[in-house]
Amino acid sequence: MTKNQILTANFEKTSLPNHPFAVSKNMFSKGNPISIDSAVNTNNKKDIRQNTSQANFLYRNKLDTLGSTLDIGYSYIDFDNKSDSEIATNYTYPGNTERNFSDELFIRNPLLIKIHTLNADLLKKLPNCSR
Repeated sequence: MTKNQILTANFEKTSLPNHPFAVSKNMFSKGNPISIDSAVNTNNKKDIRQNTSQANFLYRNKLDTLGSTLDIGYSYIDFDNKSDSEIATNYTYPGNTERNFSDELFIRNPLLIKIHTLNADLLKKLPNCSR
């Protein structure tokens, strides 16, 4: 490396694991508010991961005394983010147990993105021309 050359680099990583759990309970009655006609209970278990990484490199070379430069850069970005859910719902009819049932919904939502970028920039400054 000479005094006309610069090399820079940086790296950054973020990681946010999250495991929230939500519960929803709803009770219904027809006419008489004391007597429960039906109930719906929903549990939502989520597995959320957010990982982001990035790296940047830059090489700069000052080419002449006028200020002309050559820049060569490389950038890398990585997104590893997922959002999965398991939703279980139970339907309850106290007066008619034959109607009781449940259902489950599983959501798998992976997101994986990798971006590589390479760039080169040449800035050529011209001398002032006087007539």
